[in-house]
Amino acid sequence: MITIREIPSKETYTVRQPVLRKEKPIESCVFEGDDLESTHHFGLFENENLTGIISLFEKINPIFAAQNQAQIRGMAVLEPIKR
Repeated sequence: MITIREIPSKETYTVRQPVLRKEKPIESCVFEGDDLESTHHFGLFENENLTGIISLFEKINPIFAAQNQAQIRGMAVLEPIKR
């Protein structure tokens, strides 16, 4: 079963590191603004296994009229396990 739910920033590291920060220390997976109240992290779960993440950071771009805007950062999906 596939589900998506909000997760704490620290849970994103297990996906960020192998996909976005390969061969770098886990500390490199911490993004500025990760723990702001306005930042939201979501995890993609397959049978309760975290396989993908996306982080949404509040950021206003003046070229858009809407005031409720977010920047996508740290989006990553693990490679499927070969069987």
